[in-house]
Amino acid sequence: MLAPDLNKPTISNPWKYYRHFYAQIDDAAKKDYIFEDVAGLIDKDGKTNMFTICSKYKKHPNICELPAGKYLCANCTEDKREETIKFLLTIAQNQYNKRPDLTIQIIILTGILQWNYQIQVYIS
Repeated sequence: MLAPDLNKPTISNPWKYYRHFYAQIDDAAKKDYIFEDVAGLIDKDGKTNMFTICSKYKKHPNICELPAGKYLCANCTEDKREETIKFLLTIAQNQYNKRPDLTIQIIILTGILQWNYQIQVYIS
């Protein structure tokens, strides 16, 4: 599920990000949703949003189903994030002849107020 009003992690929002997702759901429907303990960023069609993974959900305008297939993946620190994304996009172009329009950045908490990323670039 996407959080339309969040487009980058800050020190406060990875710790309280569930509120952004539950706020989108009517109280009566909250039992129909289970959110995993995962936060990330999705870049799709030139727009970036934070997201969480739903293991149980009903149809909702902010649910985005990710395509099955092959992804190029790499882990990195915050300061290497943009460089890592560019590197994976270059591999996608040069080795797979793909110009991906979907990039996923899973936030991996590494300590108190610290995180790294797993970058995933969809290639097929």
